[in-house]
Amino acid sequence: MSLDAETERLMLNWAAWRLGARTSVALSSAWALEGRGRRAEAPMPLIDSDASMVDKAVAQLPDGLRVVIEQYWVKGGRWEQKLRAARCTQRTFYRRLDDAHARIRSLLEDQRRAIERAREAYSRPLSNSGVELDP
Repeated sequence: MSLDAETERLMLNWAAWRLGARTSVALSSAWALEGRGRRAEAPMPLIDSDASMVDKAVAQLPDGLRVVIEQYWVKGGRWEQKLRAARCTQRTFYRRLDDAHARIRSLLEDQRRAIERAREAYSRPLSNSGVELDP
């Protein structure tokens, strides 16, 4: 598996965020049920821009690739369980994992370009409107 350091960092962060977000939501629900007397602290923030971007990219993957990503990065269990959930052999699992990582990198680049275009558009003055805006 060829995974560059930045993608690995983003995936590790996303996995920790996913696990933490799930725990936080469960804790929030439990807190609402238990009342205001006790409150457990969430282990991870519910909002993390890098993790949110990765989560959006993972959600755009085809089912077969998304299952492999979730099994590899988020789900616990033995390899036999992961392979059964992904419905493939170990060789196919790793091939799909490489493909999924490449697609995630591409989707993240697309997201970053879109954000940059939006920032550029927002920072341009409205020259034809006759209205001057403070930057």
